[in-house]
Amino acid sequence: MSPLFAIIVYSFVLHKYAKIALMNKVDMTAQTYIQNFDLYKEKTPHKIPTELVMWLDDFINLLPKQGHLLELGSAHGREARYLRDKGFIMTCTDIIPQAIEELRSDNFEAYLYDFRDAPKKEWADLFDGFIANAVYLHATKDIFEKSLTDITSILKINSILCITFKLGEGEEIETEKLEGERYFKYYTKEELVDIIKQHKNLELLSLSESDDTKWIQLLLKKR
Repeated sequence: MSPLFAIIVYSFVLHKYAKIALMNKVDMTAQTYIQNFDLYKEKTPHKIPTELVMWLDDFINLLPKQGHLLELGSAHGREARYLRDKGFIMTCTDIIPQAIEELRSDNFEAYLYDFRDAPKKEWADLFDGFIANAVYLHATKDIFEKSLTDITSILKINSILCITFKLGEGEEIETEKLEGERYFKYYTKEELVDIIKQHKNLELLSLSESDDTKWIQLLLKKR
């Protein structure tokens, strides 16, 4: 085998497995949550932090009363219960089967759903709002952008989107909180604004930073 041919073959193989590794970041994270759901519940505060309550109330103030909301990554239903108690109709989703069972046992309409999937056809023009709290930080940038396009396509005109991220730069695999690997993608405020600008049917209403500058909330409107 010539040196040039060997380099070409090596580059092809490297590129192939790099793509596989990229795809597996989300699968790996999903498996960690599925296998350690009880540990996740144990380590996640069941009382909503004060700052998040304020952010949820900002979201609520932009919504029609008793509106229908779609939540991505509902987990054990902490935010969904808060919003239901405020009079909203909730449709919950998660990638974790145990979470769906718990949500349904609490009388939520809940579906297994992966943010890489196309939204269900029956969801079209059903929702007045969408919320994804600390969910898209487990998606690569291309997956997040595609999911945002997909979700926006089924929302009503003038619906409101509430999405939170961790502030930062780059990406990492984290192993501290759960007994497994989780992929995280971080963004700066400028990066998020640039992404939203690419979605011409979305208007950025507000961008709020947490007091400890670790989190950011985006409120968007579908035009």
